[in-house]
Amino acid sequence: MKKLMPSAIFVTAFAMHLIYLLVFREPGCGPPPTLSGYFSNGDVFLGFSYALGAAFSVWSFILFMSCRSKSSAAGAASGTVLTTGLAAAGCFLTGCCGSPMFAVYAGIFGIGTFTIPKWVVALLTASLCGASIWWQKKSRIGCGC
Repeated sequence: MKKLMPSAIFVTAFAMHLIYLLVFREPGCGPPPTLSGYFSNGDVFLGFSYALGAAFSVWSFILFMSCRSKSSAAGAASGTVLTTGLAAAGCFLTGCCGSPMFAVYAGIFGIGTFTIPKWVVALLTASLCGASIWWQKKSRIGCGC
């Protein structure tokens, strides 16, 4: 059961992101949402990033509970912070949740045309989670769990 939990969390978080964008998204946030738009706009990469961060947090927490290692505790905390940070940046700062803060910050700093592609966010999330998994496994060698 413990081994299936991260996969279940990944699928659940991905599905929640998809459902949110297709069903609960505010009508003033661009064209009406469609499944093909989900893939063509690159929102699938953000869904992947959210889901991977959540699954990594759960995997690290399970590892911490079985081994009680400091690296697993740090992984669980950092995965939670990563997922929360992605959600805050993706929702609050872009303005689709009722906040135009991204436009305000971009105007203040003069970076109105600077955009980060969604696939870069997914690649960065996967890289950070992969490096963290490697670090946790390396630091567990003498743990005996």
